[in-house]
Amino acid sequence: MDIFLLTLQKGHGMNIHLLIRRLRMKQGVKQSEIAKDIMDTSAYSRFEKGERALTSTELELIMNRLNAHITDLNDIENMENAVAAKIREVTQKSIDNELNLDELKDLYEIAKLEKDKSLRSYRSYLYVKHQFKNIAEFIEPITSEEIDTLFSEIQSKNYLTNYYLQLIADFTPTFKITHLEFFLETLKNYEVESISSIDCQYLHVLPSAISNITDSFIDHAVLDPNNIDFDLLAKAEEACNKLGEILDSRPIFNFSLLFTLFRIRIEYYKALTPADKEVALQKAKNYKKEVEFIVNMTDYHRNKIKTTADIALYSLNNLITFGTPGEVAYFID
Repeated sequence: MDIFLLTLQKGHGMNIHLLIRRLRMKQGVKQSEIAKDIMDTSAYSRFEKGERALTSTELELIMNRLNAHITDLNDIENMENAVAAKIREVTQKSIDNELNLDELKDLYEIAKLEKDKSLRSYRSYLYVKHQFKNIAEFIEPITSEEIDTLFSEIQSKNYLTNYYLQLIADFTPTFKITHLEFFLETLKNYEVESISSIDCQYLHVLPSAISNITDSFIDHAVLDPNNIDFDLLAKAEEACNKLGEILDSRPIFNFSLLFTLFRIRIEYYKALTPADKEVALQKAKNYKKEVEFIVNMTDYHRNKIKTTADIALYSLNNLITFGTPGEVAYFID
């Protein structure tokens, strides 16, 4: 009999039995209704108390009874986790220019206190540091040791699930080149030909991670425009090829915009002659016109439609005007 409970609890701030209990209560379903034809009500009650494990079959039947999928439990935990909820609130206030620094400081201190409780808590702690490091002096930058710890956690996994792919996408700018090289070697072997709408979450997170890795390799390769690292540029091209493979399987508008941007940037920086440089530059200028049109698109209510076109336009302007990337900009949805 395969016992699933302990495996699923690992790395989560809230145990799975509590998450399922929350989901059941939200739906107003009794324990006896969930347990019917699966196990005795008393056995199910012991599970919700954390006193009994589930087999994979029992877990699947219970989730079906709740009209939910196991991945939905992450959403419940995110919505009900106090630190995660506060991060969302403070982030929105920052966007609206209503951020209270005392509130941010309290959040930072709480995240720091809880960072060792679970990988999810550690992610929240790093997220606060990464998101708000340029806003307040009391927010310390992510240290080399902290990012090494995160990398070791990811590296230890035989297969990178959605959660770990999201970690890569979240913190791409902070990972070291050796880390990015490991991620590329791992992810470029992931099969994508069978990806369909049924794999929507995986389909969303994988291109996000690959896209950010591509961008980061390009930026690292051209830190010194007079001494371009062509080996890193080749890594960027490998990552871009993987993104293209994903998009061939299932086109995604935002990532298609970035894919074209990456191709142009790589071509420009790889150019060895003024003539080749000029060809790539002209492609950048032509693409800029297309991107500008997308940037100005609005919805029915005349609100600006948010796409990666803003990121692409910023990068194109820097390429055309200065021949350099400018400040690193990554796509984090």
